[in-house]
Amino acid sequence: MSMSVGPADGEEDTPMSDINTTPLVDVMLVLLIIFLITIPVVLQSVPMVLPKVAYEATVTKPENVSLSVRGESDGTCGVYWNMTRVDSEELLRRAVKKLEDEIKRQCGVENLTEETMP
Repeated sequence: MSMSVGPADGEEDTPMSDINTTPLVDVMLVLLIIFLITIPVVLQSVPMVLPKVAYEATVTKPENVSLSVRGESDGTCGVYWNMTRVDSEELLRRAVKKLEDEIKRQCGVENLTEETMP
């Protein structure tokens, strides 16, 4: 490492264009020591039994509904059912119809279980 101690040949003080890397090296050495101390702590492990979970990819089914709410430019909330703007009455009517169709598809209310509940 080198260090500039002053101007050569008695020149006036000129701005030094070299970057002083001494503080950077000091910080890096301290970080290296900290990491060397903490690595053995991190490598210790505790035995755990994790539950077995089957991975299922999320699939968008045709019976799914995309329901969106966004603020409109006039300050109101716009509700969209599959990219079509609906008012509250139309939203309720479509939701009830969708639920009734799903119950019919499941062969009636008496055949619904927790797994098949829409």
